[in-house]
Amino acid sequence: MLYTAVYNELFSLVPDHPQNVMKTSPRRADDETSRQFSILRSFINPNMTYLEIGAGDCSLAVQIANEVKRVYALEVSDEIARGVEFPCNFTLLLTDGVEIPVPPGSVDIVYSNQLMEHLHADDAFEQLSQVFRALRPGGVYLCITPNRLGGPHDISQYFDSTPRGFHLREYSNADLVKIFTAVGFRRFRFILNYKGLVLYAPIPLWPVLMYEKAIARLPSRLRKLFAYPLIGVKFIGYKV
Repeated sequence: MLYTAVYNELFSLVPDHPQNVMKTSPRRADDETSRQFSILRSFINPNMTYLEIGAGDCSLAVQIANEVKRVYALEVSDEIARGVEFPCNFTLLLTDGVEIPVPPGSVDIVYSNQLMEHLHADDAFEQLSQVFRALRPGGVYLCITPNRLGGPHDISQYFDSTPRGFHLREYSNADLVKIFTAVGFRRFRFILNYKGLVLYAPIPLWPVLMYEKAIARLPSRLRKLFAYPLIGVKFIGYKV
């Protein structure tokens, strides 16, 4: 389990990693949990099963557990969530970073935030295939990831135009349409955000794809400037 070994070592040896810092700063953690919960609120109801990939310290998943029937939280490392008490409708699953060990068609909503860019492209495709398998018909996958057109967004930004650090690949919305379609998704939407303001109602994707196509032709500096409104891709795939 390469991802498990890498992230266990990262979290144990780097005390100032943002996820470790979040554990020691309750107010900051609460603010981040509230921000993400506000995005998810309109997608959940009490009869749902929720699955979060890359759940970190599980604070968001624990809060969601108060609102839904069942929660699965997937992680490659238990370092961050160690010592957390989980409610009775909550299951923490430690995986290899690709496998999603839940029954087929058992999940209503899948959520990941700042996860997909950390996977090798082949692993991302396999994981996405397993997400599609886990979802019920009508289920949704809300995937938040940095937009490639404004990147790279890891340490590579200081010395390269291609991700070379913990971000193995970054994606535009157009990139996500291609791979989501390849595993079986057929309907897509986008949540627009700009400078911390979020339009919570999903909007059609075609205006975003047209905007991306236009700015992709610009020189790097201009492209990054115009990509700023799309810096955090909030992409929704529906299983129909």
